[in-house]
Amino acid sequence: VTASAPVAVIDGVDRMEVAVSVSEALVPKLSRGDAVDVSVSSLGASVVGTIKSIDLAANMQTRLYSVTVSINEDVEGLMSGMSADVAFRTDISATAEDEYIGKYANTYDNKLLLITAIRGYFMGLEQSQLVKSGYTVDLDVDRIEQYLMSRGVNTDEMSESEIREADTGSHVFIIVRCKILDAIEDIFIEVEI
Repeated sequence: VTASAPVAVIDGVDRMEVAVSVSEALVPKLSRGDAVDVSVSSLGASVVGTIKSIDLAANMQTRLYSVTVSINEDVEGLMSGMSADVAFRTDISATAEDEYIGKYANTYDNKLLLITAIRGYFMGLEQSQLVKSGYTVDLDVDRIEQYLMSRGVNTDEMSESEIREADTGSHVFIIVRCKILDAIEDIFIEVEI
């Protein structure tokens, strides 16, 4: 996969499918039948797809596994060959959906529990050498302050700690700062004889 190659490509005649290549770190977390979010930015469309198949062997050149996703709905204007973005419902998104959304009161302590889970996710990414060490996961104080101000709360006299612990209704604002490690994609070898 090169920097200019699309992440996923739409294919199919009767039923549209998306072919996407994924790393070995992601493959064990995927199963046939899993729901997948597919967005086609050229159409401004987002749909839900289903994992149809997962290759059992990696491509020897890219060391990536091919995953085929069936698009379950008709999308006007969708044509074979279009590029798409695919978001697998794994890891932190699945954890948030399964373990947090609608299950905990939105207290400061519970927000910190969610942050701890997200840090654990990034620790796994670091161990898989997908992100560089030194990442941070924390409450997004700027976004919390914007939210409070949009609700008519005067934040001028509030300390950062008070803003962090403020009631944000059903919203949790988190910021992650990380550096994604790039894969070897372009090799230039100069041979002098």
